[in-house]
Amino acid sequence: MTIYKFKQSSKLVVFSLFVLSLERFLFYFLNLDNFAKLSFNEIFLSFINGLRVDFLTISTFGAVSILAMLFGFWKFGNRSLFIILYIIFSVNLISIGYFPQVGRHLENEVFLIGNDLNFIFDLFIIYANFISLYALGMLLIWKIWLNLTKIDETKFINNSKLIEKIIIIFIAIILLFLGIRGKISGKPLSFSDNFINGKIQTAHLAVSGTFSILKSKKRTIYNFVPNNEAENIINNLLDNNFSSNIKYKKNIETPNIIILLVESLTPQFIDQNLTPNLYNLKNSSIYFNNFFANGQRSIEGITSILTGIPSVPAFPDLGYGREMNKNINYLGKFVKDLNYKTFGIQGSKRSSFRIDQALTIAGFDNVFGAEDMQNLNVDEVNIKLPFGSVWDGNLLKFINHLELNSNQPFLLFGFTATMHMPFKLPNKKYEIYSHDETGLNGYLNNLYYFDNKLGEFLESCKKQSWFQNTICIITADHVVGNNLFKSESIIERHRIPLYIYAPDIFEPHQIDKIASQSDIFPTIIKILKNNKKYNLYGNSLLNENEKNSFAFLREGDQSYLLKKDKLETLNESLELKALIQMMTTTK
Repeated sequence: MTIYKFKQSSKLVVFSLFVLSLERFLFYFLNLDNFAKLSFNEIFLSFINGLRVDFLTISTFGAVSILAMLFGFWKFGNRSLFIILYIIFSVNLISIGYFPQVGRHLENEVFLIGNDLNFIFDLFIIYANFISLYALGMLLIWKIWLNLTKIDETKFINNSKLIEKIIIIFIAIILLFLGIRGKISGKPLSFSDNFINGKIQTAHLAVSGTFSILKSKKRTIYNFVPNNEAENIINNLLDNNFSSNIKYKKNIETPNIIILLVESLTPQFIDQNLTPNLYNLKNSSIYFNNFFANGQRSIEGITSILTGIPSVPAFPDLGYGREMNKNINYLGKFVKDLNYKTFGIQGSKRSSFRIDQALTIAGFDNVFGAEDMQNLNVDEVNIKLPFGSVWDGNLLKFINHLELNSNQPFLLFGFTATMHMPFKLPNKKYEIYSHDETGLNGYLNNLYYFDNKLGEFLESCKKQSWFQNTICIITADHVVGNNLFKSESIIERHRIPLYIYAPDIFEPHQIDKIASQSDIFPTIIKILKNNKKYNLYGNSLLNENEKNSFAFLREGDQSYLLKKDKLETLNESLELKALIQMMTTTK
């Protein structure tokens, strides 16, 4: 009967989950020091998340075997499912041995290990006793498996009604589909979904080697030059002291910091008529003429700003796997150690592009999305926006409704959404050009609207008690896309504006040196006068010296290094090769 087959198959899946959970307990006890600071609740939830991870791996690799058992190919199905369990268990076990060496699970470097056979033989010798125990353990698991796969032949006869078969098979397919996704809704399960309270240790406990390989299989290992040579090249490129030659109007130890990341803000369209507030802001800010987005997607810009490491081709961004590298520093966590309160706000829904997870991982305790913002619109129309977003005016008003005060310094990261295509018209009064939701006119109307709301926001900030001690950093995630900004120049396709607006702290002027989003984190470190060493790949914006002046640019799978208006490709630049190698290293 089909129901009987379903029950028997389910037993094997449950047993597989049990075996992999035991393996996770082994991983936990072998790395107790790494998880010592986790609470009981965090450990418990990590194991629950681990069941979800294990069910995903079993469903992904064992779906054919499970369906084969349901369709009557019992022997093939259960034997092949055991082989899959054996492989998953073995890979996870190798990852347990790998974890103490690099602080993360095994990833796609497993595909390169065959290049070093001596290393493999050495491992067999070093872990000979452990391998013997492993062999005995797998033999025991196999014996239990054989008992579980014994069937009652009389119940196994396929005499089920057609409707019963359809229902059972349908339920099995749905369960496998959900297992492969790892979640009912949203994007499929990823590394960042396993963070609890923003702690990487909880994700390490929940995920496994097989899951890590599955989710990072596209990652590339770069090895252009010996690491010591790459380090020397990078040391010449970076100003590791994050020096500054900007004069302060007054000395503030712990200023408030607002980073406003504006969707698709493109400097070529900023002028006195369309964007008077942005245009005039240059005269009251430190303005950067040669500032660049490290990439062409929002998450690439967010990754660069929050980690100080640009987005690299064939290497995951924040929220998609980068966080599993122990070498990462995070902007939010950095300021929290200095007793800052942290706010992360996005105009789209929290789960959009995993930005909420990226913010939480980066150390932002108070994370808000569109669904958290009450309707504060004054003149914007009430319509459905892309990604369930709120109007930029609503987001900016929401910031001023937060509990910001002068008693505790704060870091606020805000990411707007209105200037994302399709360009909705907030109100007829903002229709400067005949509106087109997919064309340049629609973007320009949205830009005019944003400029209007930014002016209102800055005026309201000036009335707040905390403003005189606040530094506002206003920039873009990337230029406007969809070929609305047409340029044959790679440089111009990455050029974005940057304003450091703090009229009570800095003298306004313009800086011409080349810089990029990954320089924002080092700049904040310098502003807060911190002298510790961090794993960052940028320089302080407050140093006008062009010696350490460069921008790493990414377009899809291509990388470029921009220095003094000279753009070099990977084939042309040893510095670029060293940068990519060191930014993706695990050492």
